[in-house]
Amino acid sequence: MYILFIIFLISYILSRLNTTNYIIDIFDQLSFQILLGGIAIFFILIFSKRIKTSIVCIIICSLLAVDILPACKHCNAFVKMNPQNDSKIRLMTLNTSYAIDSNLPKWFLNLEKLLIKNKSSKLDDTENLEPLKKLILTENPDIVHFQEITPHFKDKTESLKSIFPYSYLVQYKFPGIADSIILSKHPFKKKGNEDDSIITKIIVNGTELDILSVHLYSTFSKQRFNSANKQIQIIENIIKNTDQNLILIGDFNMTNISKRFISFLEETNLYTYTSYIQPTFTWPAYLPSYFGIQIDHVLFSENIKMVNKKTSESLGSDHRALIVDLAF
Repeated sequence: MYILFIIFLISYILSRLNTTNYIIDIFDQLSFQILLGGIAIFFILIFSKRIKTSIVCIIICSLLAVDILPACKHCNAFVKMNPQNDSKIRLMTLNTSYAIDSNLPKWFLNLEKLLIKNKSSKLDDTENLEPLKKLILTENPDIVHFQEITPHFKDKTESLKSIFPYSYLVQYKFPGIADSIILSKHPFKKKGNEDDSIITKIIVNGTELDILSVHLYSTFSKQRFNSANKQIQIIENIIKNTDQNLILIGDFNMTNISKRFISFLEETNLYTYTSYIQPTFTWPAYLPSYFGIQIDHVLFSENIKMVNKKTSESLGSDHRALIVDLAF
């Protein structure tokens, strides 16, 4: 019993430290799960009549809750109703998990193949295209963003041409980051690669919107942590040269309560919306959603607001699709 409490205490301390170390960063990303674990341990301690320890445990839980639960000032851009004079756009992003990053350790690749249906070598990488089509027809997004795609999957997206006449292949320049593809109902005014990101410009109801595709490294090693921070610096430099109508979409591999994520919002003056009443956990899809975290995001400029945000059911990937309505 006390071992569980000690593990919780150590996790709490590590989650509150500076995140310049990749191991500490992992604990920071999982702060919400650490809080839930601490609450569970509190009830176990009460049931076991460890009163003094349970009091210490709930105090720590309270301190952690006060620190992470209030939305940061850049995480509350939400409007309950879309004003009639505002335009609206619906975006969907999904890391399909079809592509395989050969730069990952073998043990991790084997674990992915075991847990993620779309990583199976026996699976046709378009097997889930019909469920995806059904999801698209149901949700009716204006923009669809698929990540970790294969050439075969890209070719098969041609069958969606009647829904999305316009498409653009995102070819990232960082090793191991697989291609993405953006499908759109709206024509692209401008397309161009910028290092590990791509900005496309579309026009919706007379308003130009810049859409920046993002896929950051997962940070379970020092090298990948440093590479992810390099990607962030590149993105921040790109954002400095863009107009105010900017939308970032993709797999950030950062949770919305982590210090790195909040710092990124402040540095770029971008916004999002976070709710713990209706959480939108996107990963891992092979576990019940309430065990998950949100690492896929749609971020946007100050003049844009979020109207709605939800996730889909699992489609064989380790990610759930994130669907967001924005008003501008």
